[in-house]
Amino acid sequence: MSRFLAIDFDAGGLLVASGHTRGDAARLENAAASFDDPRPLSAAHAEEAGDRLKALLAQAGIAPAPALVALGRDRVIFKEVKHPKTAPADEPAIVRFQAQRDLTESPDDVHMDYVPVPTGEGEENRATVVFVRKDLYEAAKTACERAGLKLAGVTPRPFAAVAAARAAAATNAVPPPDDPNGAVAVLSLWEGGGEFVVADHQRLAYSRSVSAAALGSEAALVGEVKRSLAAYTAAHPKHPLQAIYLAEGHAGGGSWAARLDATLPVSVYPFDPLGGLAADGVPAALRGRFVGPVGLLAARGHALPINFVTPRQPRAEPNKVRSRGLLGLVALLVLGGGAFAGSKVMHNSLDDKIKGLNARKAAVQADLKAQQADTARIAAADEYRERSVVWLDELYNVAVMNPDPDKMRLKEFEAKIPEPKVEQRKPGQAAPPAGSPVAAAGLPGAKPPAAGVKPAVAAKPAEKKPAGTLKLVYVSPNSTLPDKLKELFIQDEKGYQKPVLQFGATSGGNQEFTITAEVMKKPPTEYTRRLTAKFPEAPKLPPPVDPDAEGENNQ
Repeated sequence: MSRFLAIDFDAGGLLVASGHTRGDAARLENAAASFDDPRPLSAAHAEEAGDRLKALLAQAGIAPAPALVALGRDRVIFKEVKHPKTAPADEPAIVRFQAQRDLTESPDDVHMDYVPVPTGEGEENRATVVFVRKDLYEAAKTACERAGLKLAGVTPRPFAAVAAARAAAATNAVPPPDDPNGAVAVLSLWEGGGEFVVADHQRLAYSRSVSAAALGSEAALVGEVKRSLAAYTAAHPKHPLQAIYLAEGHAGGGSWAARLDATLPVSVYPFDPLGGLAADGVPAALRGRFVGPVGLLAARGHALPINFVTPRQPRAEPNKVRSRGLLGLVALLVLGGGAFAGSKVMHNSLDDKIKGLNARKAAVQADLKAQQADTARIAAADEYRERSVVWLDELYNVAVMNPDPDKMRLKEFEAKIPEPKVEQRKPGQAAPPAGSPVAAAGLPGAKPPAAGVKPAVAAKPAEKKPAGTLKLVYVSPNSTLPDKLKELFIQDEKGYQKPVLQFGATSGGNQEFTITAEVMKKPPTEYTRRLTAKFPEAPKLPPPVDPDAEGENNQ
């Protein structure tokens, strides 16, 4: 049996499953996950992702093996194309030619693979074609090499999800469909969204990403699934859906499957991708996210339908090549000079056409670079704006939070905002990616994008970062007031993070203490506290003295 590591960087964290495959069978060995960094895989932090993967493998005690990587539905481009019947050796070239028509991406910037679609007798051949950007493929390769692994496969997660559901049905973990070739759906969910996939007649018939907004409530998720069902039914009316398999690690009244089954017109069955495997550190509620890694192992047992590492390529057939060469030679001898003159005219016409297309391509790429540079500058400006804080609002907020203004006095108020991090390149160090906020803003270490290369816009931070730090020094004779003030900071978790209380010196019966906290950026509408302290009454002064009356009295 062959042993592999199946990895998913995009399901809200880093997930790894190890196992052995042979034929149609796959045996899980171990599974581990890390949800500290939910950012999806990208070229900007591929090495960092590789370091996290290496640390996770060491922590879980998983030995290295060839790696299979799953890519999310939103990270690839799907197209279904029709093509004329041709020899198997020439089919990849024909499919590539058909698929690249109307492709929004440059063919030089993407990898392509395809899987033939079963067709009936007399029907035109079809294929499901998948494209992935080369920079994302290289990021997966870099991350695996950084972790000491050899990349053996890169496959879209929808294919893996279908394989995981079929493996569950084969072991009776879920009821199998009445018709083995009937259409079934696989639904997988996590905090950042999910995927809805339909397999029909041993092929991927429909796939769609589930937005994060759809997970906000049960009604929103039900509406999202119903829209997906309606879209599939409209495109495939002759192949009704038999069941929905929901990847989740627990069942019962609190599961999504139980709630969806009571609402949808199609039966919903939950299944745990990890089956009976006891994986330490993977809670039951998160086991459903392993549908990608487990599905990769199940699909690898026979053959990955899509694999960008070893895509389908044209094959040379010596006998046919020789026959075509002889026929061509005879044709050249018969046609003679007329054929040569015709080919020359055709060559010149094609040459002019290619020059025109290259000029158009150069103009489009120039416009694209300009737009991406503007987008990167806007991203850099947004990053700077997120660091700004209205300190007058914060000062007012701190004044309102004082539990006893009569017994506790603010002595110092110190506010800071973090400086932007600009990495200084060392000799021989690579420059930041072209098109990133650092490069677009012209900061040190930037380099212009290379000709013909589409710059990558840096991914936005996955979690909200503090906009500044606050340091407050108080003086109070009451030793309980500092703890009350700290508790108010803790309760306001949207406005402050990590409050720290430190006591200082005592002088004249007064205790000095300091509170430091990270300030989170808030819109003005969230400053809702109001100051209710009573202002002291003005002192009563004696009546004014009339200078003239005072002079007469002196006389």
